[in-house]
Amino acid sequence: MATGVVIAGAAIAGGGQIYGGLQARKEAKKQQAALDAQARLERQSAEFEAIQAGRKFDKLLGTQKANIWQRNHA
Repeated sequence: MATGVVIAGAAIAGGGQIYGGLQARKEAKKQQAALDAQARLERQSAEFEAIQAGRKFDKLLGTQKANIWQRNHA
């Protein structure tokens, strides 16, 4: 009878370890998905900022060209 109790205890402990491992894997996948989403948002934000900076530069360049043209044709 004692052997049966030991075997049952080992089976329960093993089952608990398997369950714990599955839960840890599930949480790791959730965390990875959250990190992937955060990285995607940061990349999109950086792309937007780069586009905005390019537009600002183009506007400044256009203003400077217009001012030079006006000075030369006034």
